[in-house]
Amino acid sequence: FAELRRLVDEFGIPFITSPMGRGYLPDDHVLCANLVRDTLQRKADVVLLLGARLDWTFRFGTQLARDAKLIQIDIHEPELGINRAPTVGIVGDVKSVLQEILFEMTCKLSAAQKNNLSPWHAALDAERESRTCKLEIQMSSTVLPMSPHRMYKEIKDFLPRDAICILDGNISMAVGQRVLPAYSPVTRFTAGTNGCMGVGVPYAVGAKIAQPDRLVIAVCGDMGFALTAMDMETAVRHKVPILVVVANNDGNMGAINQKSFFPGYEERITMFQPDIHYEQIMQAFGGHGEYVDRPEDLRPALERAVASGQASCINVRVDPHAPYPRD
Repeated sequence: FAELRRLVDEFGIPFITSPMGRGYLPDDHVLCANLVRDTLQRKADVVLLLGARLDWTFRFGTQLARDAKLIQIDIHEPELGINRAPTVGIVGDVKSVLQEILFEMTCKLSAAQKNNLSPWHAALDAERESRTCKLEIQMSSTVLPMSPHRMYKEIKDFLPRDAICILDGNISMAVGQRVLPAYSPVTRFTAGTNGCMGVGVPYAVGAKIAQPDRLVIAVCGDMGFALTAMDMETAVRHKVPILVVVANNDGNMGAINQKSFFPGYEERITMFQPDIHYEQIMQAFGGHGEYVDRPEDLRPALERAVASGQASCINVRVDPHAPYPRD
């Protein structure tokens, strides 16, 4: 990661990451623009794409300005030009290519040229401050049922800096991306390139086995959770003390809050019955389970779950009408 940090620190280059690339440079780095990623992509005149894909997580490259120069580096040649043709495409190992780029930049750029991005920094800082204020308001809401933002604030304030976080779902994952920071590599797992759901619990089991001394938490929307809930039994049986938080919004699939299959058919196809007690599934398996419907009760529940030393599930009642977060 030394080359990435040098590129950012020495030349003042703002950066954003793919969802699962979070933490390779910490989210609290002064030049991290993940909170304003749409603004950065829309206004940047040169974009350096390092081993990432312009897939659904980057809106297939459509958010980049039409006249932006794209420099794409990837070790796998067929990846070059997918969804957007690069101005310059380089096949090679990112570390090795960055070493060459840094050498050329260090030799050819004057001190003044290295520090001429102040207006760009100021524009991103202003937008970031505005978004941060909006996010703080959302996270401070006292409305019941609690918002996903408030749920994640309580989780954020509880987690240690080295926690491994798995985000699984739709609204739940989207809000988590905004609220939960990542500070070190390979600590954030999401739907990834394939956009899969139901990965939360099994990812958590694998992560905890790999890193038994670190807190591992999976925050799952109840639709995603329903796909692999039985894997909690695996965690109990093998004594893998994962922490599962279910964002219980009646399984409405968030932005796809559909009406029905046919006119006059009353049941909405993405809705579960209200107030399902998912924590009782974990209790039935022999693990620790709690139900929470007030934000002030969530952190104590998280603390009790970790203190139990068992695989745990906390079922959190979340506003089923909370909208998908859009900037």
